[in-house]
Amino acid sequence: MDSTEVKLAGVLSRMERHRLTTRGLLVNRIGRRGAALLFFGLLDLVYGYSLIWPGVSDLSLLSPNLKFLASLAPLMMWGVLWIIPGILAVVCAFLKEDRWGFTGVIAVKMMWGVIYLAAAVTGQVDRAYVSATLWLCVAGFVAVISTWPEPPPQLQTIMFPDRPSPPVDPPEE
Repeated sequence: MDSTEVKLAGVLSRMERHRLTTRGLLVNRIGRRGAALLFFGLLDLVYGYSLIWPGVSDLSLLSPNLKFLASLAPLMMWGVLWIIPGILAVVCAFLKEDRWGFTGVIAVKMMWGVIYLAAAVTGQVDRAYVSATLWLCVAGFVAVISTWPEPPPQLQTIMFPDRPSPPVDPPEE
């Protein structure tokens, strides 16, 4: 190999080492719980955006579900109520203390499920029980995920030897 190939091989080797380190730090920092919060936070942000800007200016063209919600409060308010927990979830994904992110994500989905359940019981929206069931089940699933602990760093090293071990925090006194 000539000197250019040797230099290129060295650069590529260092790039791969940095890629693995960065990936390992990010994965180990957010962990599985943080990844779940990022997923549900993105869901909440997109859903909130869709409520603020529903894509139609004439409210009569909205779906029956959105018409019902618009009769209770402006869609802008509903959108903001989804975006706030979405932002909270994304921020908490990178924090060690993530319970507020999970609380917000669960609360907005529970609220949505209860609203649609009330619409189904009162007969204001046909088939609202389907939306109620979906949102309440998603809230329950998030509640289950929120109870899962992160695996200890030693187990992550055994399972993923190519990842650097995260720094172990000293025990709290």
